[in-house]
Amino acid sequence: MFCVSTICPTNLSFVHYVIVGLYENGTPGEIFINMSKQGSTMQGILDAFAVTISLGLQNGVPLKEFIRKYLFLLT
Repeated sequence: MFCVSTICPTNLSFVHYVIVGLYENGTPGEIFINMSKQGSTMQGILDAFAVTISLGLQNGVPLKEFIRKYLFLLT
């Protein structure tokens, strides 16, 4: 796997990065989420979320399933 994509949305108080590691065939295999406020509770929650998604992707769960499950979670 190698990292090819970084998404950097900005917010008023901090910057966060989403880094996606892709397999050679272009499918995602892992994600990392970094925030500018290291050590915060939110960083720990995002780390746990990223590890969960990464483990699922590495064990055959399609990305489409994660999107379907989490898309309307906050509404």
